[in-house]
Amino acid sequence: MTIPDQHDQYLVERINRVERELEAQKAIITGLVTKSAVTDTLLEGIRDALKDIKEQITQTRSSISRVGFIFLAAFVTSFVGALVLFIVKGGLSLVP
Repeated sequence: MTIPDQHDQYLVERINRVERELEAQKAIITGLVTKSAVTDTLLEGIRDALKDIKEQITQTRSSISRVGFIFLAAFVTSFVGALVLFIVKGGLSLVP
């Protein structure tokens, strides 16, 4: 083997090594991109689920608020009715 042949062989080996490294990096990058796409899809699903849960919580809270208002209105109405009945029966008379 002459020196140019050795040099050519060395260059071919280097090129083959670089090509193998590029293929390995390509595989890694492809895997990362695929994982990124899957992760984005999962995050979108989670985001949608959280929006649904938030809407359900908001609806439940507004329902509870309505029920609380109804109970408060019923209590105030009962209290006012009892006070009026107490006054009508003479409960506030100061004359013995």
